[in-house]
Amino acid sequence: QVVAVEDLRFGAIAQPQTGGTLTIATNGAMSTSGDLGTASAIAQTGTRGPAQFAVSGQSGQRFLVQIANNTTISNGSATMRVTKITSSIGQGLEVLDASGSLTFTVGGTLNANSNQAVGNYTGTFPVIVTFF
Repeated sequence: QVVAVEDLRFGAIAQPQTGGTLTIATNGAMSTSGDLGTASAIAQTGTRGPAQFAVSGQSGQRFLVQIANNTTISNGSATMRVTKITSSIGQGLEVLDASGSLTFTVGGTLNANSNQAVGNYTGTFPVIVTFF
């Protein structure tokens, strides 16, 4: 079983004039580029952080995690791409610990366009766990 514990959160940003990126790494570190790296548009408020997932099953059980590497988020009328979606455990074969659990995080890069429309953007990305 896989359970989403936390969503991927980019926080709040000011409207960028020329566009840019904001990356949340799997360890929670934030980096920016373009207009999102300037004082006028950098993330201003709100909680930022990687998504977190908990996998549970039988002790020592092997499993594979597959995650889409990009998705689109929307405020209802405008969209932004989230790219370079990565996991703290990669996408190789993993093994549940002695308690039958494993937690991992997922980060990604928000790509904002110039004059990106304001609003609350939401979206999803698939996380597939296959047990062996």
